[in-house]
Amino acid sequence: MSAALILQTTPWRENADDTALAVVAREVGGIDGIDVAAATADPQRTARVTGVPTVPADLPHLLRSAGHTDTLVVLGGRPLAGRRESLLSLRSLSTLSQAYRAAGRRVAFVDLGVGKLSPRREGTARRLLAGSSLTVLDSAESAARLAAAGLPTPIRVGAHLGWHDLQDLPVRTEGPATFGALVVVDDATLVGGGGPAVLADRIALDLHRAAAGGLLPERLAVQARRPGSAAGADLDAAQSLALGLRAKGLSAAVLPPSPSLRAQRDLLAASARVFAADAETLLAAAAARTPVTPWPTGQRAGGLLAHLGDRGLSAVREQVAAAGEVLDLLVLLLSEGAGTSGHPSHNSALQASRLRPTGVTR
Repeated sequence: MSAALILQTTPWRENADDTALAVVAREVGGIDGIDVAAATADPQRTARVTGVPTVPADLPHLLRSAGHTDTLVVLGGRPLAGRRESLLSLRSLSTLSQAYRAAGRRVAFVDLGVGKLSPRREGTARRLLAGSSLTVLDSAESAARLAAAGLPTPIRVGAHLGWHDLQDLPVRTEGPATFGALVVVDDATLVGGGGPAVLADRIALDLHRAAAGGLLPERLAVQARRPGSAAGADLDAAQSLALGLRAKGLSAAVLPPSPSLRAQRDLLAASARVFAADAETLLAAAAARTPVTPWPTGQRAGGLLAHLGDRGLSAVREQVAAAGEVLDLLVLLLSEGAGTSGHPSHNSALQASRLRPTGVTR
């Protein structure tokens, strides 16, 4: 029997976080002899939404878990960026990693984002990742920062595991779009867009330009992006932007967050155009084949937007394939010592020759 603990360090929950965790649990759950548990900011909600057993994501609980965990997987987030963007400080994460390795456990980092690092944090990050069993970063920018910090190259960059759950076609309804335009916002992207008044000006200008003197969209909505503990702040952001749009003569409804990434994709598929700034919505809109007017405010969103470009379905397929490759590598790592060669992604025997990594895994 092998046990894996999936640690997600973001202080809030996102649908993409839940989807990535559910994908790993579903794929690994098809292998006899592997148990999966998760540690998140909201363990009760995570267990309810994903069905995965959970523990609190604090250092004491995580250290106690080392005695009965074979592999610790830090999945997603920006734990190297500091406490504002992570439940654990970089020092706590280093302590945790050292404890697991000292106990003979494996530690992996998947879909890891890296921001600007001070010289001291560069050294800590380099030591943290140098001994990992698998390292996959979220973007080329993250890889460049770690390479500058002295981590040996090449460094693997992969796609978000949420793509793996969005490869089927979205649910579309007959007739006109449910929303002529849908704006997806959270409190951070609202600030990044210049605040409600500035962003309302920009959206109104874009809508008038697209209408080219014709009729503006009959139905306009502003949606709060994140569920869970962040939903209140995001609903406030959506309400303030809706008020700004109404001041421009645009009637805008306010919508709550979608319950899942797939539900978000289907909502975007029912919209004629999407305005968004975050990577999760850009991902879902691409999978929905819905045009996007972006104002990317983060490193990951900007990188994803540049990669998708105007290539449409081919770029989406690339992301799905890249997510599948990351999942293959993670399943291969977790299945070591489980006494099985079954691989649920392919419903066949796992063969090392089928895995063709483009970078270096540690």
